[in-house]
Amino acid sequence: LQLDEHLSGYAFAGQQWIESNQAGSQSFSTPDWFADIEDEFINLGAGFTYTGLLEDRLSLGGDYLFANSTSNTLVTYDVTTPQGDYFSFNHSLKLHA
Repeated sequence: LQLDEHLSGYAFAGQQWIESNQAGSQSFSTPDWFADIEDEFINLGAGFTYTGLLEDRLSLGGDYLFANSTSNTLVTYDVTTPQGDYFSFNHSLKLHA
């Protein structure tokens, strides 16, 4: 987005869901174990650039990114065993001149 002659900016968002079901066998025959996996990812970002400073010799800018993910895995072999939830997030800020 060009906000004026010197200032531009951007923003984005993304989301993804993955559901996976797996089956396998310890004895190379019919399946005797099963895994159910659910993953979620979210990404958000925004940034700007300001140009035209010091007689067009300097530009300033910044970028921000937020990323979040979760995962849940469940394995069944004789008994159902949750592998635990996984959470991760990241904030990133970059400034440049």
